[in-house]
This record gives sequence, C-alpha cells and structure tokens, in this order.
Amino acid sequence: EAFQFLSKQRRLDQQELEEVKTILSTRPNKKILQDHIRQKTGKLVTLRDIANQDVKIKSTGTNLEEIFGDISGTALEINNGFRDDLIEQYFKLGFSRYEILACLLVSHGIKISLSQLKRILTRRGLWRRGRQSPLEDVISGIEHELKGNGIGIGYRSMWQRLREDHELVVSRETVRCALKVIDPRRVKARQKHRLERIENQEVPAGRPEVLFVLPEMEDHRDLKVNVNLDELDMAVELCCSEGPELDCSVEFLQLAQIIMTEQIIDMPVPPEDARNLYLFLVNVIENIL
Repeated sequence: EAFQFLSKQRRLDQQELEEVKTILSTRPNKKILQDHIRQKTGKLVTLRDIANQDVKIKSTGTNLEEIFGDISGTALEINNGFRDDLIEQYFKLGFSRYEILACLLVSHGIKISLSQLKRILTRRGLWRRGRQSPLEDVISGIEHELKGNGIGIGYRSMWQRLREDHELVVSRETVRCALKVIDPRRVKARQKHRLERIENQEVPAGRPEVLFVLPEMEDHRDLKVNVNLDELDMAVELCCSEGPELDCSVEFLQLAQIIMTEQIIDMPVPPEDARNLYLFLVNVIENIL
C-alpha cells in the first residue's frame, strides 16, 4: 500500500491532468477533488499534489479561456436576457462567480469576463454580502416549511430550502436563531439526537417513512402483504364512496328542484331563508308522498 504513495505512482497522465486543470479553474473544494481523482483513476494523489498543480495554473496565468480554448467563433448567439436568466439561476443555486463562469462557458458556450459577470449580478440586484431578505419573509418561509415535510430538518437544510425554494438571501446563523425561537422543542430534541413524532400527513403516524418502506434497516419484520387490485377497487367502491354534495339524498334533491322550478323559488342566501325553504320543501314532499 505504501508503494502507491510514491510520486511515480501518483503521477497523472496528460488527459487526467487536463481534467484536473479544468476542475481547478472553477475553484473547487480540494478535498472533494482529491476524492474524485482517487475514485476515477485509483491514484492516491495528495492534497499537496493538488495545491502544487493549482499554483502552477495561477503562475502561468491559466484561466478558463485557455483551458477550454477560444470558442468565441463557435459560441452560440444567445439573447442577453436569456444569458442573464441563466446567471441568475446559477446564482440562486449557490454557485460562486467562478463556477458560474465555468458553467456558462462549458454548458452554454457563453464567454464573458469576471467584471462583466459582476455588472450583470449588480444590475439584477444579486449579491450576498450586505443584503439580507426581510426577517418577516424569512420567518414566513420557515413556518411554511415547518407545516410540510421540512418539520424534521436541521437549520442547514432549512437554510438551503429558503435560498432555493423561497429565493431568500439569509445567513445560516439567522436561520439557526430563528428556528430556536420558532420551534425550540424540536431544536432541543435534535441536539439530543432524539427521534420525535411529527405532525405531517405525508408521514405515517408521525414517523420517518423509511421505517415503513425499509423495516429491515432497523431489524424489523416486513409486515406488508400482497393485495389483489380488483378486490381493492371493489372495496373502495363499496366503502369509500363520497356522500352527496348537499348532504341529502338524490331523490330529495330531484324533488326539491322540481318544486322550486314550479314555484319559481330561487336559492336562498341568508341562513334563515334557507331554513324556511327546507321546512317548506319537507312539508310539500310529505304531502306528495
């Protein structure tokens, strides 16, 4: 195993090196990049190797344009509004400015400079530092998530949802403090690593769905049984039929409509008029029968 850490064994070939340069140009997390290289090539590169390669790229002035080539002649003629929409979408997904530039260049063939990207972000009011969404909107977003399937998530996941689903600009610290005020009991339970029942219609009996779908994960017996679909449809038809819309029998409704048409009676609005009409209809129908 120690043999694999020798410099000759860690050395990347030209194709692998070009891929690393491409990824480094987007300013990635070096630990994640190290895991990616090890999984793809099987070579045990070190963080020092990646750092050295990063220094080489910076010292030689290598940038996105040099790595991917000058594609200005083949770039698609894209409407500036569409380009700006792409930038806004990537920004709201949490991409950094360098990652946005890389995505535009590689995925869409759009080449712009960093300063131009900054101007577009400023023009669209997209910046993260010094700009926070109103606290009322943040609290409203948290309460909305707590009413749904976000009731059991931590503040980091809540922060991500507020950014992506509600398009709010808020710090994780603000979300953490807000959760402690809005839902202190569950925050304490999470800190103690306790599993609590939650009020959520999407989750059976307030427990995580995985306990029902994959009971073997917790060493429990699977109690699911096979059901004939025809028998299930028959049971639904016999036992789950909806009641009448106006809470009366179909026959009574038909007779009432005939009587109201003959007597030229409109549907009442005040509750008292509705009560009087009902008593009148009952009296007429009893006389008919």
